[in-house]
Amino acid sequence: MRYLRQSTTVTVTIGPFLDSTDGVTAEDGLAGTMTVQIAKAGAAFANRNSATAIAFDADGFYRVELNTTDTATGGPLVLKSRVAGAAPVWHEFTIMAAARYDLAILGTGVQPVNLTQIDGNATNTNAATLFLRSLNIVNNAGSALIAQSSGGNGHGIATNGNGIGHGINIFGGSTGHGVQIIGGSTSGDAIRGTATSGAAFGDALVDSILDRAITEPSAIWAWPATLRKVIGWIGALSRNKITQTNTLQTVRNDADAANIATSTHGDDGSVHTRGEFS
Repeated sequence: MRYLRQSTTVTVTIGPFLDSTDGVTAEDGLAGTMTVQIAKAGAAFANRNSATAIAFDADGFYRVELNTTDTATGGPLVLKSRVAGAAPVWHEFTIMAAARYDLAILGTGVQPVNLTQIDGNATNTNAATLFLRSLNIVNNAGSALIAQSSGGNGHGIATNGNGIGHGINIFGGSTGHGVQIIGGSTSGDAIRGTATSGAAFGDALVDSILDRAITEPSAIWAWPATLRKVIGWIGALSRNKITQTNTLQTVRNDADAANIATSTHGDDGSVHTRGEFS
């Protein structure tokens, strides 16, 4: 049994063609009169499609081309030739899919896999569990990894590091985020950290948050406010120029070129009142 690559032109060696009388003497002059037929996947014999001339090789062997049409059908292929004065010759081949041929015969390429079960569990359900040493996922058109837990208390992703390794080690792209997290639509947190013995969030994470620059506010914030806006306002109050008249307090910006906010002041002789900044 010989293997051929599907839909690929190939030259095969057939023979030996031996004298039909003694069965020993090689017949070397048959190339010009030889006809080769093939039967593909159990179909009836028909002349090969290739028009390339058959060539004598040596000692009753001949070289015959099969073109992409001849090898187009996967499965068994039988080749036969019968020439006057010579015993009949036939060969059996198996036409293999190109990717499988490359892997099994040439030792190149990769094998396409249609995975339907893991440990006896169908992969199109949530019952299959896959254990891997390493997994590299690349998707150039969408999300590389989608994880969802439908259980009552299940995690979308549960990871554990070992030694000095991280549970998850993530790098962002040149303009993308390493991690983008969205909280629950009603009350779920985007991130919730719980510590068993150490800190819920490591020093590096906390430092990276605290070290982010805070922009000077251009106006007073309103409730509800972010921590960044509140801290920026406290910084402006503690650093910037403030002017005060009998009735108005003004917080200027750092360049002393514009007002950030003003607050009215009043005194009825017993109570001094500072109004809300606006």
